[in-house]
Amino acid sequence: MIAHNHPSFHPGGTEFVAHGLFRYWRDVAGWEAHFLAAATRDQRLANPGTALQSLPDTQSEYLVRIGQYDNFHHLQRDKIAVFSELGELLMSIRPEIVHLHHFLGFGSELLPFLRRCLPDALIVLTVHDYYAVCHHDGIMAKVGSYRLCYQASPDACHACFPNIPAGSFKLRDLNLKNHFAAVDHLVAPSAFMRDRLIAWGIAPERLTVVRNGRDLGPSMPSRTLRGGERRSRFAVLGNVSPAKGQKIALEAVKLLLADGGLGDIELAIHGAPQFQTDSFKAEIEALIGECRGHARMLGGYEQHELPERLARADWIVMPSLWWENAPLVLDEAFHHGRPPICSGIGGMAESVRDGVDGLQFTVGDPRALADRMREAIETRGRWNELRKQAPTPRDAASCASDYQALFASLAGKRRRAVTAVGASSDASPTAERANDASGRRIRAKARIRQVPSRPIQ
Repeated sequence: MIAHNHPSFHPGGTEFVAHGLFRYWRDVAGWEAHFLAAATRDQRLANPGTALQSLPDTQSEYLVRIGQYDNFHHLQRDKIAVFSELGELLMSIRPEIVHLHHFLGFGSELLPFLRRCLPDALIVLTVHDYYAVCHHDGIMAKVGSYRLCYQASPDACHACFPNIPAGSFKLRDLNLKNHFAAVDHLVAPSAFMRDRLIAWGIAPERLTVVRNGRDLGPSMPSRTLRGGERRSRFAVLGNVSPAKGQKIALEAVKLLLADGGLGDIELAIHGAPQFQTDSFKAEIEALIGECRGHARMLGGYEQHELPERLARADWIVMPSLWWENAPLVLDEAFHHGRPPICSGIGGMAESVRDGVDGLQFTVGDPRALADRMREAIETRGRWNELRKQAPTPRDAASCASDYQALFASLAGKRRRAVTAVGASSDASPTAERANDASGRRIRAKARIRQVPSRPIQ
């Protein structure tokens, strides 16, 4: 299992999903599983003479300390230091399946590198975001305006980044697609992501949708209402950034206060504006002040602290200005019984059924969000109705079951390819030797060990 970061350093959704699957394969299914993650200079100091590092109190988990990285082309600049030792590690393990959850940090050339090192391995890449398609932090939205993009093109991307020639975007696109061709199959956690990858140029037959799943632990009981109280407390979770839309939520609260009648409204922002500009931080602070005590910034949190953070919340607001993919925040909302109110686009709209298990609003529109928040507070019984219809989020076992079925299906295709090679054998000695060698390669790739796993409930 390969990820662009370790959840102990960066507790993001991709990292949690990848590490949760690794633990399932190792601890439940009984597979010989290994977890490999990149580590940046901010997370680990370099060790003399080696890029490989370990984590304390872990089994079969490794870090590759990365240095110079080309964020535009997504290439590793320190190839010798990173890939020479990585190759030795891979050759010592010789995995039958390599499941990647990102190439960031390592570089997209990791994909053909894996194919060269492990010609017999099944290589699957799960695409959790749009970094390969979009240079604007992978959000597929215009720089400045955050107007949504549906598809990338050299000229459209050049318009967002005038200092980068359109030809450079074309080269970036060709290079990434060439590297993606090295993997056997790609996985999208949402149908929306699948459609974006197809629009980018990935053949539909090379894509499968496997929805994320992770173990979320005990759910938090709902807040007990005291005489006359309403379900008027909202929470926004996650990193504070322009694309995440916290400003939209704060502006919605301002509108509701100006409209009157909602003096009990409360908005709590759980997250921190890491790596954001001073001007953006100042805007957030000013908006909080204009909400006159009805909005608070509570800072970042560890994953185990989330239930306690949600104890005061009735609703989860997700006002993202970009598409998202398969937001784990929405799984957390359903799991803890806090109905979500989200932007009605992309992976959010795919996850939340408007008026059934949550509410949607027009992306980027504070008034539209304010109207849904008022509806949530004032409509008697709405909170209970939405909670009753909430889906049960998938756990790691369900997700692993789908991946195991996919791995078996891909292995079956290889076995059929072996049969086809044998059936088309030519009588000439040269052709027979060529077909035999080809068959051996394909048969080797088809050897995926079947390991009994816990039945999925």
